[in-house]
Amino acid sequence: VIATCLWFISNKFLLKPTIRDQDVEWGFCFDVHLNAFIPILVILHWVQLFVYHAIIEREMFVATLLGNSMWLIALSYYIYITFLGYSSLNMLTRTHYFLAPMTVLALFYILTLCLNWNLSNSLMYFYKYRVL
Repeated sequence: VIATCLWFISNKFLLKPTIRDQDVEWGFCFDVHLNAFIPILVILHWVQLFVYHAIIEREMFVATLLGNSMWLIALSYYIYITFLGYSSLNMLTRTHYFLAPMTVLALFYILTLCLNWNLSNSLMYFYKYRVL
């Protein structure tokens, strides 16, 4: 779904005006998505696994800071790797727009820290009570 949305956006809005006989292939967009998803998978499903019960599930600010920082790092990696993938194509212009969600992400991170809202705990509660 994400790869298809980015494929549509890149072909509709980001192609250089002089290049209309070429387009961005959907396979390239899917490849960029998979490459950008690997850090999310490693950070949130492997690294976090080892520190969740030891630190993150506690009701402390340090736990919220660590858990939310892992989310920030993982999602920032996704956004940046997506930007790098699309900026490697010479037929696209204004690829810096892919970095725009970083601002919203940083503001959301600060908001979650101010509210002491642990995103990792929220996701674990979701899995425990709604999925299982």
